[in-house]
Formats: sequence, structure tokens, C-alpha cells
Amino acid sequence: MLGPWGFVAASLALAMGSAISVGTDQAGLSRLVGFGAGALVALLAVGALPSFSKRVVVTVVLGLGGLVLTRHVQIGSVDSTLVLLYAVTAIVSVVLCEHAHAQTSLRLAPSSGSSSSSWPAVAQRLLVLGSMLVAGAVLAAPFVGAAMHRDVRSGSDPDPFNESASNATLSISRSMDTRGRPKLTDRVVMTVDAQRPSFWRGATYDRWDGVVWRGTAFDRPAQPLSSSPEGWASVTPAPEDPAFNSGIENRQTFTIAAPYAEVLFAAPSVNRVLFDRIVGQRPDGSLLSSSPIGKGATYTVVSKMPNATGTLLERVTNTNVPELVQRNNLDPGEISPRVRALAASLTQGKLTPYAKVQAITDWLGANTEYSLDARLPPSNSSDTVDFYLFESRQAWCEQISSALTVMLRSQGVPARVATGFTTGTRDRVTGRYSVREKDAHAWTEVYFEGIGWQGFDPTAAVPLAGESPKAQTILEWLGEHVVVIAISLAVAFGSSWAGLWMVRRARRQLERKRESWAASTLRSLEAIGAANNRKRRIDETPGRYAQALAERLERPDLAAVGQEIDAAAFSVVSAPSDEVRIRCSETLASAR
Repeated sequence: MLGPWGFVAASLALAMGSAISVGTDQAGLSRLVGFGAGALVALLAVGALPSFSKRVVVTVVLGLGGLVLTRHVQIGSVDSTLVLLYAVTAIVSVVLCEHAHAQTSLRLAPSSGSSSSSWPAVAQRLLVLGSMLVAGAVLAAPFVGAAMHRDVRSGSDPDPFNESASNATLSISRSMDTRGRPKLTDRVVMTVDAQRPSFWRGATYDRWDGVVWRGTAFDRPAQPLSSSPEGWASVTPAPEDPAFNSGIENRQTFTIAAPYAEVLFAAPSVNRVLFDRIVGQRPDGSLLSSSPIGKGATYTVVSKMPNATGTLLERVTNTNVPELVQRNNLDPGEISPRVRALAASLTQGKLTPYAKVQAITDWLGANTEYSLDARLPPSNSSDTVDFYLFESRQAWCEQISSALTVMLRSQGVPARVATGFTTGTRDRVTGRYSVREKDAHAWTEVYFEGIGWQGFDPTAAVPLAGESPKAQTILEWLGEHVVVIAISLAVAFGSSWAGLWMVRRARRQLERKRESWAASTLRSLEAIGAANNRKRRIDETPGRYAQALAERLERPDLAAVGQEIDAAAFSVVSAPSDEVRIRCSETLASAR
């Protein structure tokens, strides 16, 4: 049995489990596997190394956990909940370690006051350290938030041959074949600090042949952007995109976690870019880096998202769609008669583009299923949309977005396919989005006159920009409420401290009622020593301590009191005689 060290082992297991699960999370493995491995290491370190000092073992294990966290925090793709769990359990482990060490060490403890290894004392230490941790987080929140929001960083050298780059998830192809089944992992490919959630777009496609999408944006080479003295590169607005000037601003900072990237993903429509190298722009507004970038690279974009709400979109009739949009985004390409008929039946009586979008997406959501295990179209198939809608009724995002786009075009609604990533998983503390390979996505963008391109997808819950309030992180909230929180902490700390003091006082009084004559007499002797700046050391017996006081105070009779305490404490006789009690009491009273 581990005794008091069992609590240390349990707390250390939580700390190491949270630290190691960060590493497995970044590698695309299960957090449960990492947590179990870390917990096992901690339990074995405490319970299976009897030849080593357990305090040293705990320190080393916690240090290793801190190194793991530090390695991954550098690229900002760590779930801060795990970091907080590690910090809290690390503090608890240290306090419990000291308690266990005190409980299992052989020593002659002073009898006065409460033992430093008692559970009230442990609770008191945890309260003090916990309050310091929370107070530090409150005071540091504004500075931590600013430090995490680094605008530009170069990162490491790009490595296209790295195993985790095999799917080239941060590269964009000139075409999109809807017959290929995607193979995506849980690996984090980038993190995003953004004011609002969005699709992170990489490219758009507007030409359809029944199987493959191609884009007119790829017909011309990307044009390099000119930069201001401050380093910001201005994007040339597309004439058909009113959101570029009038949309809702969304500032995003992207940090690359993949070993290789070429495309600068961003929420549309990008207004300006801050990066440490030349940025190229395609006609659809998508962005490329002048040279490949590697893990840890950071860039910042400011986008203007369409100020769209469902109510606003319902009023748009698309009576004057720009000619360029009509030319590139109305032709349905290869479409079977029954796909066209289905689109017509679903949108019958729908007078606006938004109503048609809703009708088709509702039907797709109710009658088909998203699945990466959907049946592949036959090798000789020339229409994957028809196969998806009428044969398999299952598909992945490329096929679903293709179906929505083609059916909308057949009903006179300008639409195109966009590829990139969904928003990702939002960290509950920092607000940062972790975007993984499995978040790679294709969706439909629909053009609305006077508003611009708006993304839709039956399989991804990304809100309209006008209906998405600006997100506030816990750190930002702490910064805004620092005064109130500080006062609350002071009140809570004072109340808790008073409560602990009352508990300890009641405990001491109860112990005094039950304590032996030797214990109460030693407490009186120690009080005399404390009043004369001579406290009893842990290694001093009552007899030696009394002898030291006798010499210090020139009171030889105090030495006799110590001898009587020793005799009473180690004697088989239950209590000294009344004569001895009276003599010792008189000696102590005269020495005060």
C-alpha cells in the first residue's frame, strides 16, 4: 500500500495524463491513449521506484510533463483545458508530496499548534496556492492574450516529404475529382485566432463536367500583392464582391501546424494580409505564398465577411447579377434530366435564391447521408451527382456540395464550389480554433446581389456572419473583469482563511481536552521558550529542550520539568503523582 503517497500518485497521474495526451492529440492519436500512458508512467514512478526519493521522482516527472507542454505550446495548437488541468494537478501534487513526506518521515514533532502535515494544513496550502494561481491568471490575462496573438512568424523549413504531409492538406489542386475518397486523420494542420467563425477558404471551382471541378481562377498566374511600409499587403477587390468594402471585419491569425503549406487559408473576402514573404492573389481572391512555408509559420489576414442574415437574404431577388458572375457560375455543366427535374420540384414556388437554397439543403439533409464510407461511383460513371442522389444516397462533402451547386445553377441561382476547412474545434479558454485534417471540406458558395458570396453546406454548422456575434474568450473576459474578480478573490480568500482558522482553533481545543498531562505540560514549556525566542527544534526531546531553556533562563528547575515530561511520556504508569504535577505547574508558572 502506498499510504499517503497514494494521493500523490493519483494527482501525479492526472497531471502526466493531461500532459502526454497533448502530445498524442497533436499526433492524431486518441487522447485516451495518451492519458492512460501518462498516468501509468506517474503511477509506476511513485510506486515502483523504492530506491529513489519520492520527492525527487515527483519533481522529475512534473518537469518532464512541463517539457511536453512547452514543446507543443510553441505552435499554439494545444487544448488549454489540458494545460490548466496539468497546472492545477501539478500544484496539488507538490502540496500532497510534502504532506506525504511529513507523514512518512520519522521525527519527534513539537506538540504545540497543529501539525504541518495535518489535512487542514494541506487544505490551507492548496487554498493559498490555488488563489495565487487564479489571481495570477486574472492579472496576466491581458498580457497572455496579447502574447498569443502574434501576427507574423516564419516557422521551420517546409518538409513536403514528412509522413504527416502525405495528404497535402495545405495544398490546393487545380481540379477536384469527386470520385476519390478522402483519407483524413485527426492531426492538427493549423490553428486560428479569429474574431468570428467561418469557413477557411483555399480555392473555388466553377466548371463542372459531371465528375471533376475546375476553376477559371487557375487559368491565370497569381498576381503578387504590393505591401505598405507597415508590412500589410492589400488585396485587389473583385468588382462583383461588395462585401470587400462593406462587410463585417474578421481579423484572423493562422499558425501552421502541418510540415508543409502553400496556400494561405482565410475567411472570405480577404481585405489585407500581413506576412513575412510575398503573397500572390488569384482572381477569386484566394491567396498563395511566394514560397512554401513550414510548421510554426504565422500570418494574419483581415477579411470583410458579408453582413448576411437569413432575413436579409430572403429579400434578395438577384435581378441584376454582374455579368462576370453569370458567365462563370450559372452553367450547370453535365447534369442528368432527373437531377434537373428533382431540383425543379424542390424549388417549385420558391421565388428567391435563398428560399431555393433552403429547399434543396433541407431535402439533402433529410434524404441523404454524409459518409466517408459511401459507395464509390462506378469507374465508368460520368455523373457522380446523379449516382449520389439516386443510387447511393450517401456521399462525402465533395459530392454533396457538387449536388447543391449543380441543382442551384439549374434553377438560375449563381453558385460555385469552394474548398478549404470548416471552422475547427474552439478552445474554451483561449478561443483559438484547432483545425485538423478531418476538417478539410468542400461547400457551396451562392451569390447574392448587393451582398456577395455566401457559403452554405448541409453538413457543416457555420453560421451566417450577420448572425454570428463576436466571440469572447475567457482570457478577454478575465481582462475586462479583473477588478471585480480581484475583490471577489480577496473576499473568498479571507472567508476561507477565517473558516480554516476557526476549524483549527476548534480542533486544538478538542485536542487539549483529550491530551495527556505530558502533552499539555510540554505545550506550556514550549510557550515559555517561544516567549524567550527559543522554540523547540523538531529533533529535541522534551528533556533536552527543558535543559536548554534552564541554561538560557538560568532556571535549573525547568530541567526537572523536562525530565518529568520524558518520564510520563515513556513510562508504563498512566500519569505522574499529584505532587509532581503541582511542582511542575508551580515551576512553569514562576518561569512565565
